[in-house]
Amino acid sequence: MKRALIPVAALAFAALVSGCSTVDRTVSAAQHGDWKCVGGTVAGLAVGGIAGHGVGAGTGRTLATVGGAAAGGYVGNQLGCN
Repeated sequence: MKRALIPVAALAFAALVSGCSTVDRTVSAAQHGDWKCVGGTVAGLAVGGIAGHGVGAGTGRTLATVGGAAAGGYVGNQLGCN
């Protein structure tokens, strides 16, 4: 179980960092309180990772977890930012 959470945590960190890739956007988000994008991304990563973890076994489960987290993070980001 703990090994499956490592890719999810890594994807969450990568998505969080990539969402704040420019200084102007980070400062703007902090000044305007627009944290919905980050919240949506993190929530999507978690839900997608959990959903993906329920599929397959062995390496397939790991790939499904990572794919689910990536897809969930994207959807969560789009819903949170728009």
